[in-house]
Amino acid sequence: MIRRWMVGVVAVATLACAKNHQLTDTSSTVFGLASSNPNVATFITMLRSSGVATALQGSEEVTVLAPSNTALMALGSDRIRALMSEEGADELREFVNAHIFPGSYSAEDVARGKLPPSVEGTRVVASKASDGTPRIAKTGKILESMKGSNGFVHIINTVLR
Repeated sequence: MIRRWMVGVVAVATLACAKNHQLTDTSSTVFGLASSNPNVATFITMLRSSGVATALQGSEEVTVLAPSNTALMALGSDRIRALMSEEGADELREFVNAHIFPGSYSAEDVARGKLPPSVEGTRVVASKASDGTPRIAKTGKILESMKGSNGFVHIINTVLR
C-alpha cells in the first residue's frame, strides 16, 4: 500500500516537473519568436548584423515593430546593401533601433498610442482603422503579433525610418 502511494507521488511529481520544464522551454524571447518567422528574415539578418539581436534575447521587456520582408524590399536592394555594408554599420544600428521600443506593448496598446519613443528616439503615430486594425503611421498595418517572454513582436507592412 505504501509502495503504491510512493509510486503515485513520484509519478505526480515527475509530471509536474515535466510540465513546468515544458513551459520554460516553449517560452521564447521576442528575438526567438521573430527568428522563427520567415516573414521577417531580412529584419532578423539586420538585427544580427547590427549587434542589436543580443539585447532582444534578455529579460528586459521590449516591443519590436518588425518590418516584413516585403516592406524592407520597398527600400530597394541598393539601400539594403548599403545598410548591411561595413560603412553602413552605424546607420544600420540606428535603423533597427528605430523599430525597438522599451517596455511590453500589445497591438491594442500600440493602436492607442501608448508606445514611448523607440530606442533610437523615433516616435510612432498609431491609430485604429475603422475595421479595428491597428495602424502605424497612417498607411501601415500590424500584420501579425506574437507575445514573447520579454515582450511583443508586431510584424508591420511599413518601415519606420
